[in-house]
Amino acid sequence: MGVEDEEAQRDRGFRARGRRILGRIVNGPRLPKDDWERRSLLHALARLGLGEQVNRALSDPEPVKDRPPVECPFFLRGNIDVYLQFQHLYLAALPAYADGP
Repeated sequence: MGVEDEEAQRDRGFRARGRRILGRIVNGPRLPKDDWERRSLLHALARLGLGEQVNRALSDPEPVKDRPPVECPFFLRGNIDVYLQFQHLYLAALPAYADGP
């Protein structure tokens, strides 16, 4: 087996493990009500990463985006990460919305 074959095999294995992890997040237990705000973005990111339930991934965290909990200081950073990675899935009107209503 050549070096390129080994590298391609490692890459395929890495991607397969990543999909399994994301699948476990998406298909795991329901989010606890007392921690839904923090975990909803993680679940949304996993769904977007898999390309599954995209509409749900984009809509589930909506209520929290307007009023992020104080105890979730990294929520806005997570939103930025999601947008930068998956902005092609967002509505074209989203940049105008960011400037305010």
